[in-house]
Amino acid sequence: MTKKEQSWLNQSVNRDTEILKYAVDEAIKADAQSITGYAQAILNRFDAVGLVTIDDVMADRKKFVCNHNNRRANIQEQLPDWAEHGPNDDSQESRQRRAQLNAQLAGFELTNRLRKAVELARPLDDKDVEAIRGNLAQPNGYGNMTIDAPKLWERYCEQYNL
Repeated sequence: MTKKEQSWLNQSVNRDTEILKYAVDEAIKADAQSITGYAQAILNRFDAVGLVTIDDVMADRKKFVCNHNNRRANIQEQLPDWAEHGPNDDSQESRQRRAQLNAQLAGFELTNRLRKAVELARPLDDKDVEAIRGNLAQPNGYGNMTIDAPKLWERYCEQYNL
């Protein structure tokens, strides 16, 4: 036992030993950096609320657990229709957004395949090579791929003398 822990115990000599043991056990369960500091905070709360015996502490703990376990059960949530039945927007704009999202996801997957090909020094299939070239020919320079795709492509071309 350290001097700090011994000093703390000496200051707590007038307390119920069961309450001290409970506070220390809670500090250990919480993996507190300072067990004595954490336990003292627990004891300070007990003093503030007027908990003197271990029975008082256990009754308070039981009340706390009951209040916090039942808190969520009292909330009634109603999900929106789209959450229960799925999206039903089949408008032109919605189809375009889904197509754009799918193209971006495909671009990210393509970038990942290119990155792996460069890092692992393995060739891509012809379909991926054509898709990469098509994306890099876009006005932004990388199409739906990530912004680092042109540099990855340069490294890939150097590896395979393309």
